[in-house]
Amino acid sequence: MCISSCSKDDETIDSITKDTDIIIGTWGKYKDVNLEDKCILECDPYDLKNQVQFLENGTLLAFFERETSYVDGTWEKMNNGTYKMVCFGITEIIDIDFTKEDEMVYRYPDAEYYWVRIR
Repeated sequence: MCISSCSKDDETIDSITKDTDIIIGTWGKYKDVNLEDKCILECDPYDLKNQVQFLENGTLLAFFERETSYVDGTWEKMNNGTYKMVCFGITEIIDIDFTKEDEMVYRYPDAEYYWVRIR
C-alpha cells in the first residue's frame, strides 16, 4: 500500500523559487575592465564600497565611497538580460550576463564590471 500527499506549502515554495530573480542577494565587485585601454582593476568584493544588495521588493542598496552609509535605489528586470536601475535620480539600463549562478557581469559599451554573490 502506498499513500502519497501533496501539501499547499510545497506548491508555494516551488512558485517562489521559480519567480525569484537570480539577481536577488548581495554581490561584491571583484574586477573592473576598461575596454578602451584594456586596463583591469582588481577589487575586494568584501569591501563595502564594492557591494550592492538587490532585494526582492525591487530595492537596491549600495555603498558608495563618497557616502557614509548605504544608498537606496530601485531595480527592475526588463528583458533579454537587461535591468533598469535607478540611484541618485540617475536611470541606467544595464546588460547583465550571469556567467555562473553566483557570478555576473555588467556590460557597458566601454567597460565591464565583474561581480560575485557573497550572500
